Amino acid sequence: MLAEIWTTRDLLDPVTCPTILYVKGHQDRKMACDQLALPAQLNVDADKLAGDYLAAHPAKDNPEVPILPTSGIQLNLAARTISYNMNKMHYAKSYRC
Repeated sequence: MLAEIWTTRDLLDPVTCPTILYVKGHQDRKMACDQLALPAQLNVDADKLAGDYLAAHPAKDNPEVPILPTSGIQLNLAARTISYNMNKMHYAKSYRC
């Protein structure tokens, strides 16, 4: 997904290109949310909304990820899609075609 974002951003006119800001996640573990900077507060809100959605839709499962044009590699198995951390031992133990 990140490769797709960077590729799309590089296609935009520099004048209209959005600024990409890295926001460290889970900052609310060490500080109250209302004490955080606005981008960190929005990140906390996004995490909560994602968690709420998953809790409200426990049967919703998307094990197969669509292939994006800039994907370097992706492995679609019966169990799920693996798109990163393709550790040979992890694969051999956990996923059998």
